[in-house]
Amino acid sequence: MRTRATRSVFRLETRRRYSNPSERESPEACPAGEPEVGLDDSGWNDFIRAKVADGVRWDEVHVCRGPLTDHERWALESPCADTERAGRRLYVLDLAEVAEPPGLPDYDYWTHDESSVVRMLYDEDGKHPGNERLPDVEVAAHPVYWRENRARTGDRAG
Repeated sequence: MRTRATRSVFRLETRRRYSNPSERESPEACPAGEPEVGLDDSGWNDFIRAKVADGVRWDEVHVCRGPLTDHERWALESPCADTERAGRRLYVLDLAEVAEPPGLPDYDYWTHDESSVVRMLYDEDGKHPGNERLPDVEVAAHPVYWRENRARTGDRAG
């Protein structure tokens, strides 16, 4: 999601699988030990790098529930590593290892500058038909929660 954020961008990912056309066969190649299929990031990493260079903090929490699926393992090892090199900070919240935080939504969302909240809509197959802007800005407090409690989330960002 492109953004005009000037201070912070935050993403919460709660799904075990996404069906993004840019990912194509990469998740399926991962468990077979095959070489990674290149992603079409459409300039995404350059966009993140530019925003971070402008001083925007870019964080993401991926919620896992038990052993990683092939897709989760692939995503955390491949495209996530690419965006981390671009400046995004990734945190993993494994609910098999820690208690579920109170108020954790069961949907994906973005916040921009900790005020604008956009829920990501997905169908049963993990396809993303669109977004929904949420009026409830209480969700925007979540980025602060994750930053303050990152040691408990299995922080990969360091």
